[in-house]
Amino acid sequence: MSFRLWVHDTIGIKNEITNWEIPPSDLFKTFSLKFTATETNAIRIHLHCKSGSGKIEIKEVKVVRLRS
Repeated sequence: MSFRLWVHDTIGIKNEITNWEIPPSDLFKTFSLKFTATETNAIRIHLHCKSGSGKIEIKEVKVVRLRS
């Protein structure tokens, strides 16, 4: 089983960032992406998993806005 964190602007998929990974063990792991919404000033967050043996548990999803 593999897990994907995917983030993009809310209109279309012009600006996106993603990663696929096969979690290495039963331990919790933090996945993070730095994203700047350039088209809409908003984001969509997707949590995907591909089929396979095992299970994936999501403990929390957090969005932090950085001010410049």
